Amino acid sequence: MRWVIAAIAGFGLLGSAASAAAKDEWDAPQPAWEGVWRGTIGTLPVHVCLDHTPYTEKGAYYYDRSKRLLRLVRGKAEGEWFEQETDDKNGARWRLTAKGGELAGTWSEGRKSLPVRLARIGGPSRDYDGPCGSMAFHRPRIGPVRLTATAGVKDGNRFTTWTFKPSPWLSDEVAISTFTLDRPGAAVARVNTILRSVLPKRDATGEWLECVAGNANTHGSDGSFYQAIEPQVISNIWLGANENGEYYCGGPHPENFNHPRTFHLGRGVEVDPRDWFLPSAVKREDLGGNYGLYKTLTPAFVAMILEEWKPGGDEQDQECREATLTQESWSVGIARGALVFSPNFPRVIMACGDNYKVPFAKLQPWLNAKGKAAVATLPR
Repeated sequence: MRWVIAAIAGFGLLGSAASAAAKDEWDAPQPAWEGVWRGTIGTLPVHVCLDHTPYTEKGAYYYDRSKRLLRLVRGKAEGEWFEQETDDKNGARWRLTAKGGELAGTWSEGRKSLPVRLARIGGPSRDYDGPCGSMAFHRPRIGPVRLTATAGVKDGNRFTTWTFKPSPWLSDEVAISTFTLDRPGAAVARVNTILRSVLPKRDATGEWLECVAGNANTHGSDGSFYQAIEPQVISNIWLGANENGEYYCGGPHPENFNHPRTFHLGRGVEVDPRDWFLPSAVKREDLGGNYGLYKTLTPAFVAMILEEWKPGGDEQDQECREATLTQESWSVGIARGALVFSPNFPRVIMACGDNYKVPFAKLQPWLNAKGKAAVATLPR
């Protein structure tokens, strides 16, 4: 035991030393070329970001006319940068010298050479985002918010689908859609406000832009962000919707999600059907702070949900059944005559995910008083 304690203590000292060293590196004076720049390559206007961290030196730029990002990587020679076409192939070469608040040099590719003249418009950032994730760099690329409206009908109820696509240079990477109910009343208006909250703000900022900028900061290229909310069931009192999406914002791999959302149209609020169950079905743990209640399904309740599921005989089906039986985190939504349960799997086993419908009658022994009252009003 003594050697374990000594090892832990040693690790703590090393960790503290490493943290201090990393802090010193971040706090060290930044190179004069770091920041956001605006100027010209030849006669063509450009915006450029150059970033220095203890781990890498990278950048990006775009021509003001096209506004599509091109990645830059630091070369070995002083003031040398390369346009990186792929991870293992470099393109045009930049040679830059910093003088005061300006960068000057040349852009060259083959026998072609053009002068580069840049003036600083944004300084080095001590934030995680860095210059290539800053609004000083991205703001000129953001056009006005334009939404398309498409009429639809679900369960005899009219609704409007709203779709946002940004300016053309990002239209292949970003798409967001949601819907609002075409029904009067203050409570429905509050639900519509919640549904519309995924759309960009009036100045076009929002999660989509944070994602695009985050990938530019990490990789020097635009990220991708797709999000959609669609109606699944609509009654006089209840609205069941499904939200799904996929995004890549600079992490180790893309992320995707798919989960139901439930709204009470009489009260104008979003509700969590997991609150309708007894402790024998849903365990609640208060994590405090910003985390709040952590709700997980009990093994007995999960076993009941999966009673009707008969996996195939191959090894993958058996592994998926075992993973599903032991999964505690689930999303719950509404359907006609049933609740729908979906396991929240991590990416590595997301292929095992499925939706499981459980009829109201089968759920009765697991429901609390609030749940029985809610289920009695759900659409059949």
